[in-house]
Amino acid sequence: MDNPGENVRSIRPFIPAKDFALSRGFYSAIGFEEVWSDESRVLFRLGACSFFLQDYFVEDWASNTMLDLRVRDVESFWLHLQSLQLSARFQATIQLVPPRDDLSVGIRHGSFKDPCGVLWHFSQEIQ
Repeated sequence: MDNPGENVRSIRPFIPAKDFALSRGFYSAIGFEEVWSDESRVLFRLGACSFFLQDYFVEDWASNTMLDLRVRDVESFWLHLQSLQLSARFQATIQLVPPRDDLSVGIRHGSFKDPCGVLWHFSQEIQ
């Protein structure tokens, strides 16, 4: 194969869960769709993006995991997250951070942490 990239279709990371049921509900509330599951894993999808949530937790791993969810409209995604009242709903510190410009990399991004501390950035390119 001359260019292995021509054969690649996606990448699906495995995300830890300290409380599997809580994290499963959290991602469903945000809008991720459960595509497949067994007793210890769930494949979630939102648009063209997907990941596996697993019933496995190592604090150092969770607190050092960061993902970037690229969206078309960072402001509308921010409003969506705020409307869900995630911290109250899941009795966890979600740490929502509003969008801001990062001109050094040409994006506008905000962030949130899931119930076990995984950091998610949501971003869009600055036009």
